[in-house]
Amino acid sequence: MPATGPPDGGTPIVITGSGFSHGALQVSLCGNPVVNAAVIDDARIEAVTPPGEPLQACALAITDGTRTAELPSAFAYEDLAAPGCVDEADVAQSFSTLIDQTICLPSPLFQFDLMGSAVVLCPEGSLCSGGQGGCDFTFKEAAVSVDLAARRASAEFTGVTIMPVDVGTTLRCTAELTMIMTLTAELDLRATQWQGIEELMGVGNVTLALSSLDVNATGGLLCGLLNLSGGLLQETIQGLLDSYTDELFAALNLELGGIYVCRTQ
Repeated sequence: MPATGPPDGGTPIVITGSGFSHGALQVSLCGNPVVNAAVIDDARIEAVTPPGEPLQACALAITDGTRTAELPSAFAYEDLAAPGCVDEADVAQSFSTLIDQTICLPSPLFQFDLMGSAVVLCPEGSLCSGGQGGCDFTFKEAAVSVDLAARRASAEFTGVTIMPVDVGTTLRCTAELTMIMTLTAELDLRATQWQGIEELMGVGNVTLALSSLDVNATGGLLCGLLNLSGGLLQETIQGLLDSYTDELFAALNLELGGIYVCRTQ
């Protein structure tokens, strides 16, 4: 029989000896029954190894119900092959790819009073590129930093949206909102049996914060006053980002959970 095989089992083995045709036999490795044991003749048994533990040395036992013959260390399960792993740059790229996307902000986005006129950003009837009601908001230009030693990832990126703005019932402006945002996340890394390789179980404590907001509105003098409304909008935008954090958290865990990370010394 071969001396070694993978821990997931499935290795064909041949056992040679004598007296195998005398009654029903039970064959086991490390106490676990082998698979598809077949007595070929008095001197030969063929079987398949069951699953076992990596690096486990197993005794082979053959019993006919009353007597047992045992061969110590007859078979050893091999170590699991080291999986492929990614480095900090690969993890950072995954973060950047997930951040770099367009979402649909709901309409109406925000409403306030300006010199006695109701101002509505992204008013009812606005449509996102996907056809649903709202205004497109694009995340882009992400600068991501991943520190495996500190088990932390962070990113600074820009978000841009161009949306219609109704002022009163007669004036429509166009406002471009440019935002600088920061993302932080903790990396749940677990040690593995392979030196220099850790498993990234997922991310946690994801925060998405609005650092700055710039409003550039065009369409007339009254529209220009919207450029002073950044402070009013910031709390609303932060609320939208808070609601998007759960979606981003789920996407990051789906993308990154379970990958193996190479730790360079």
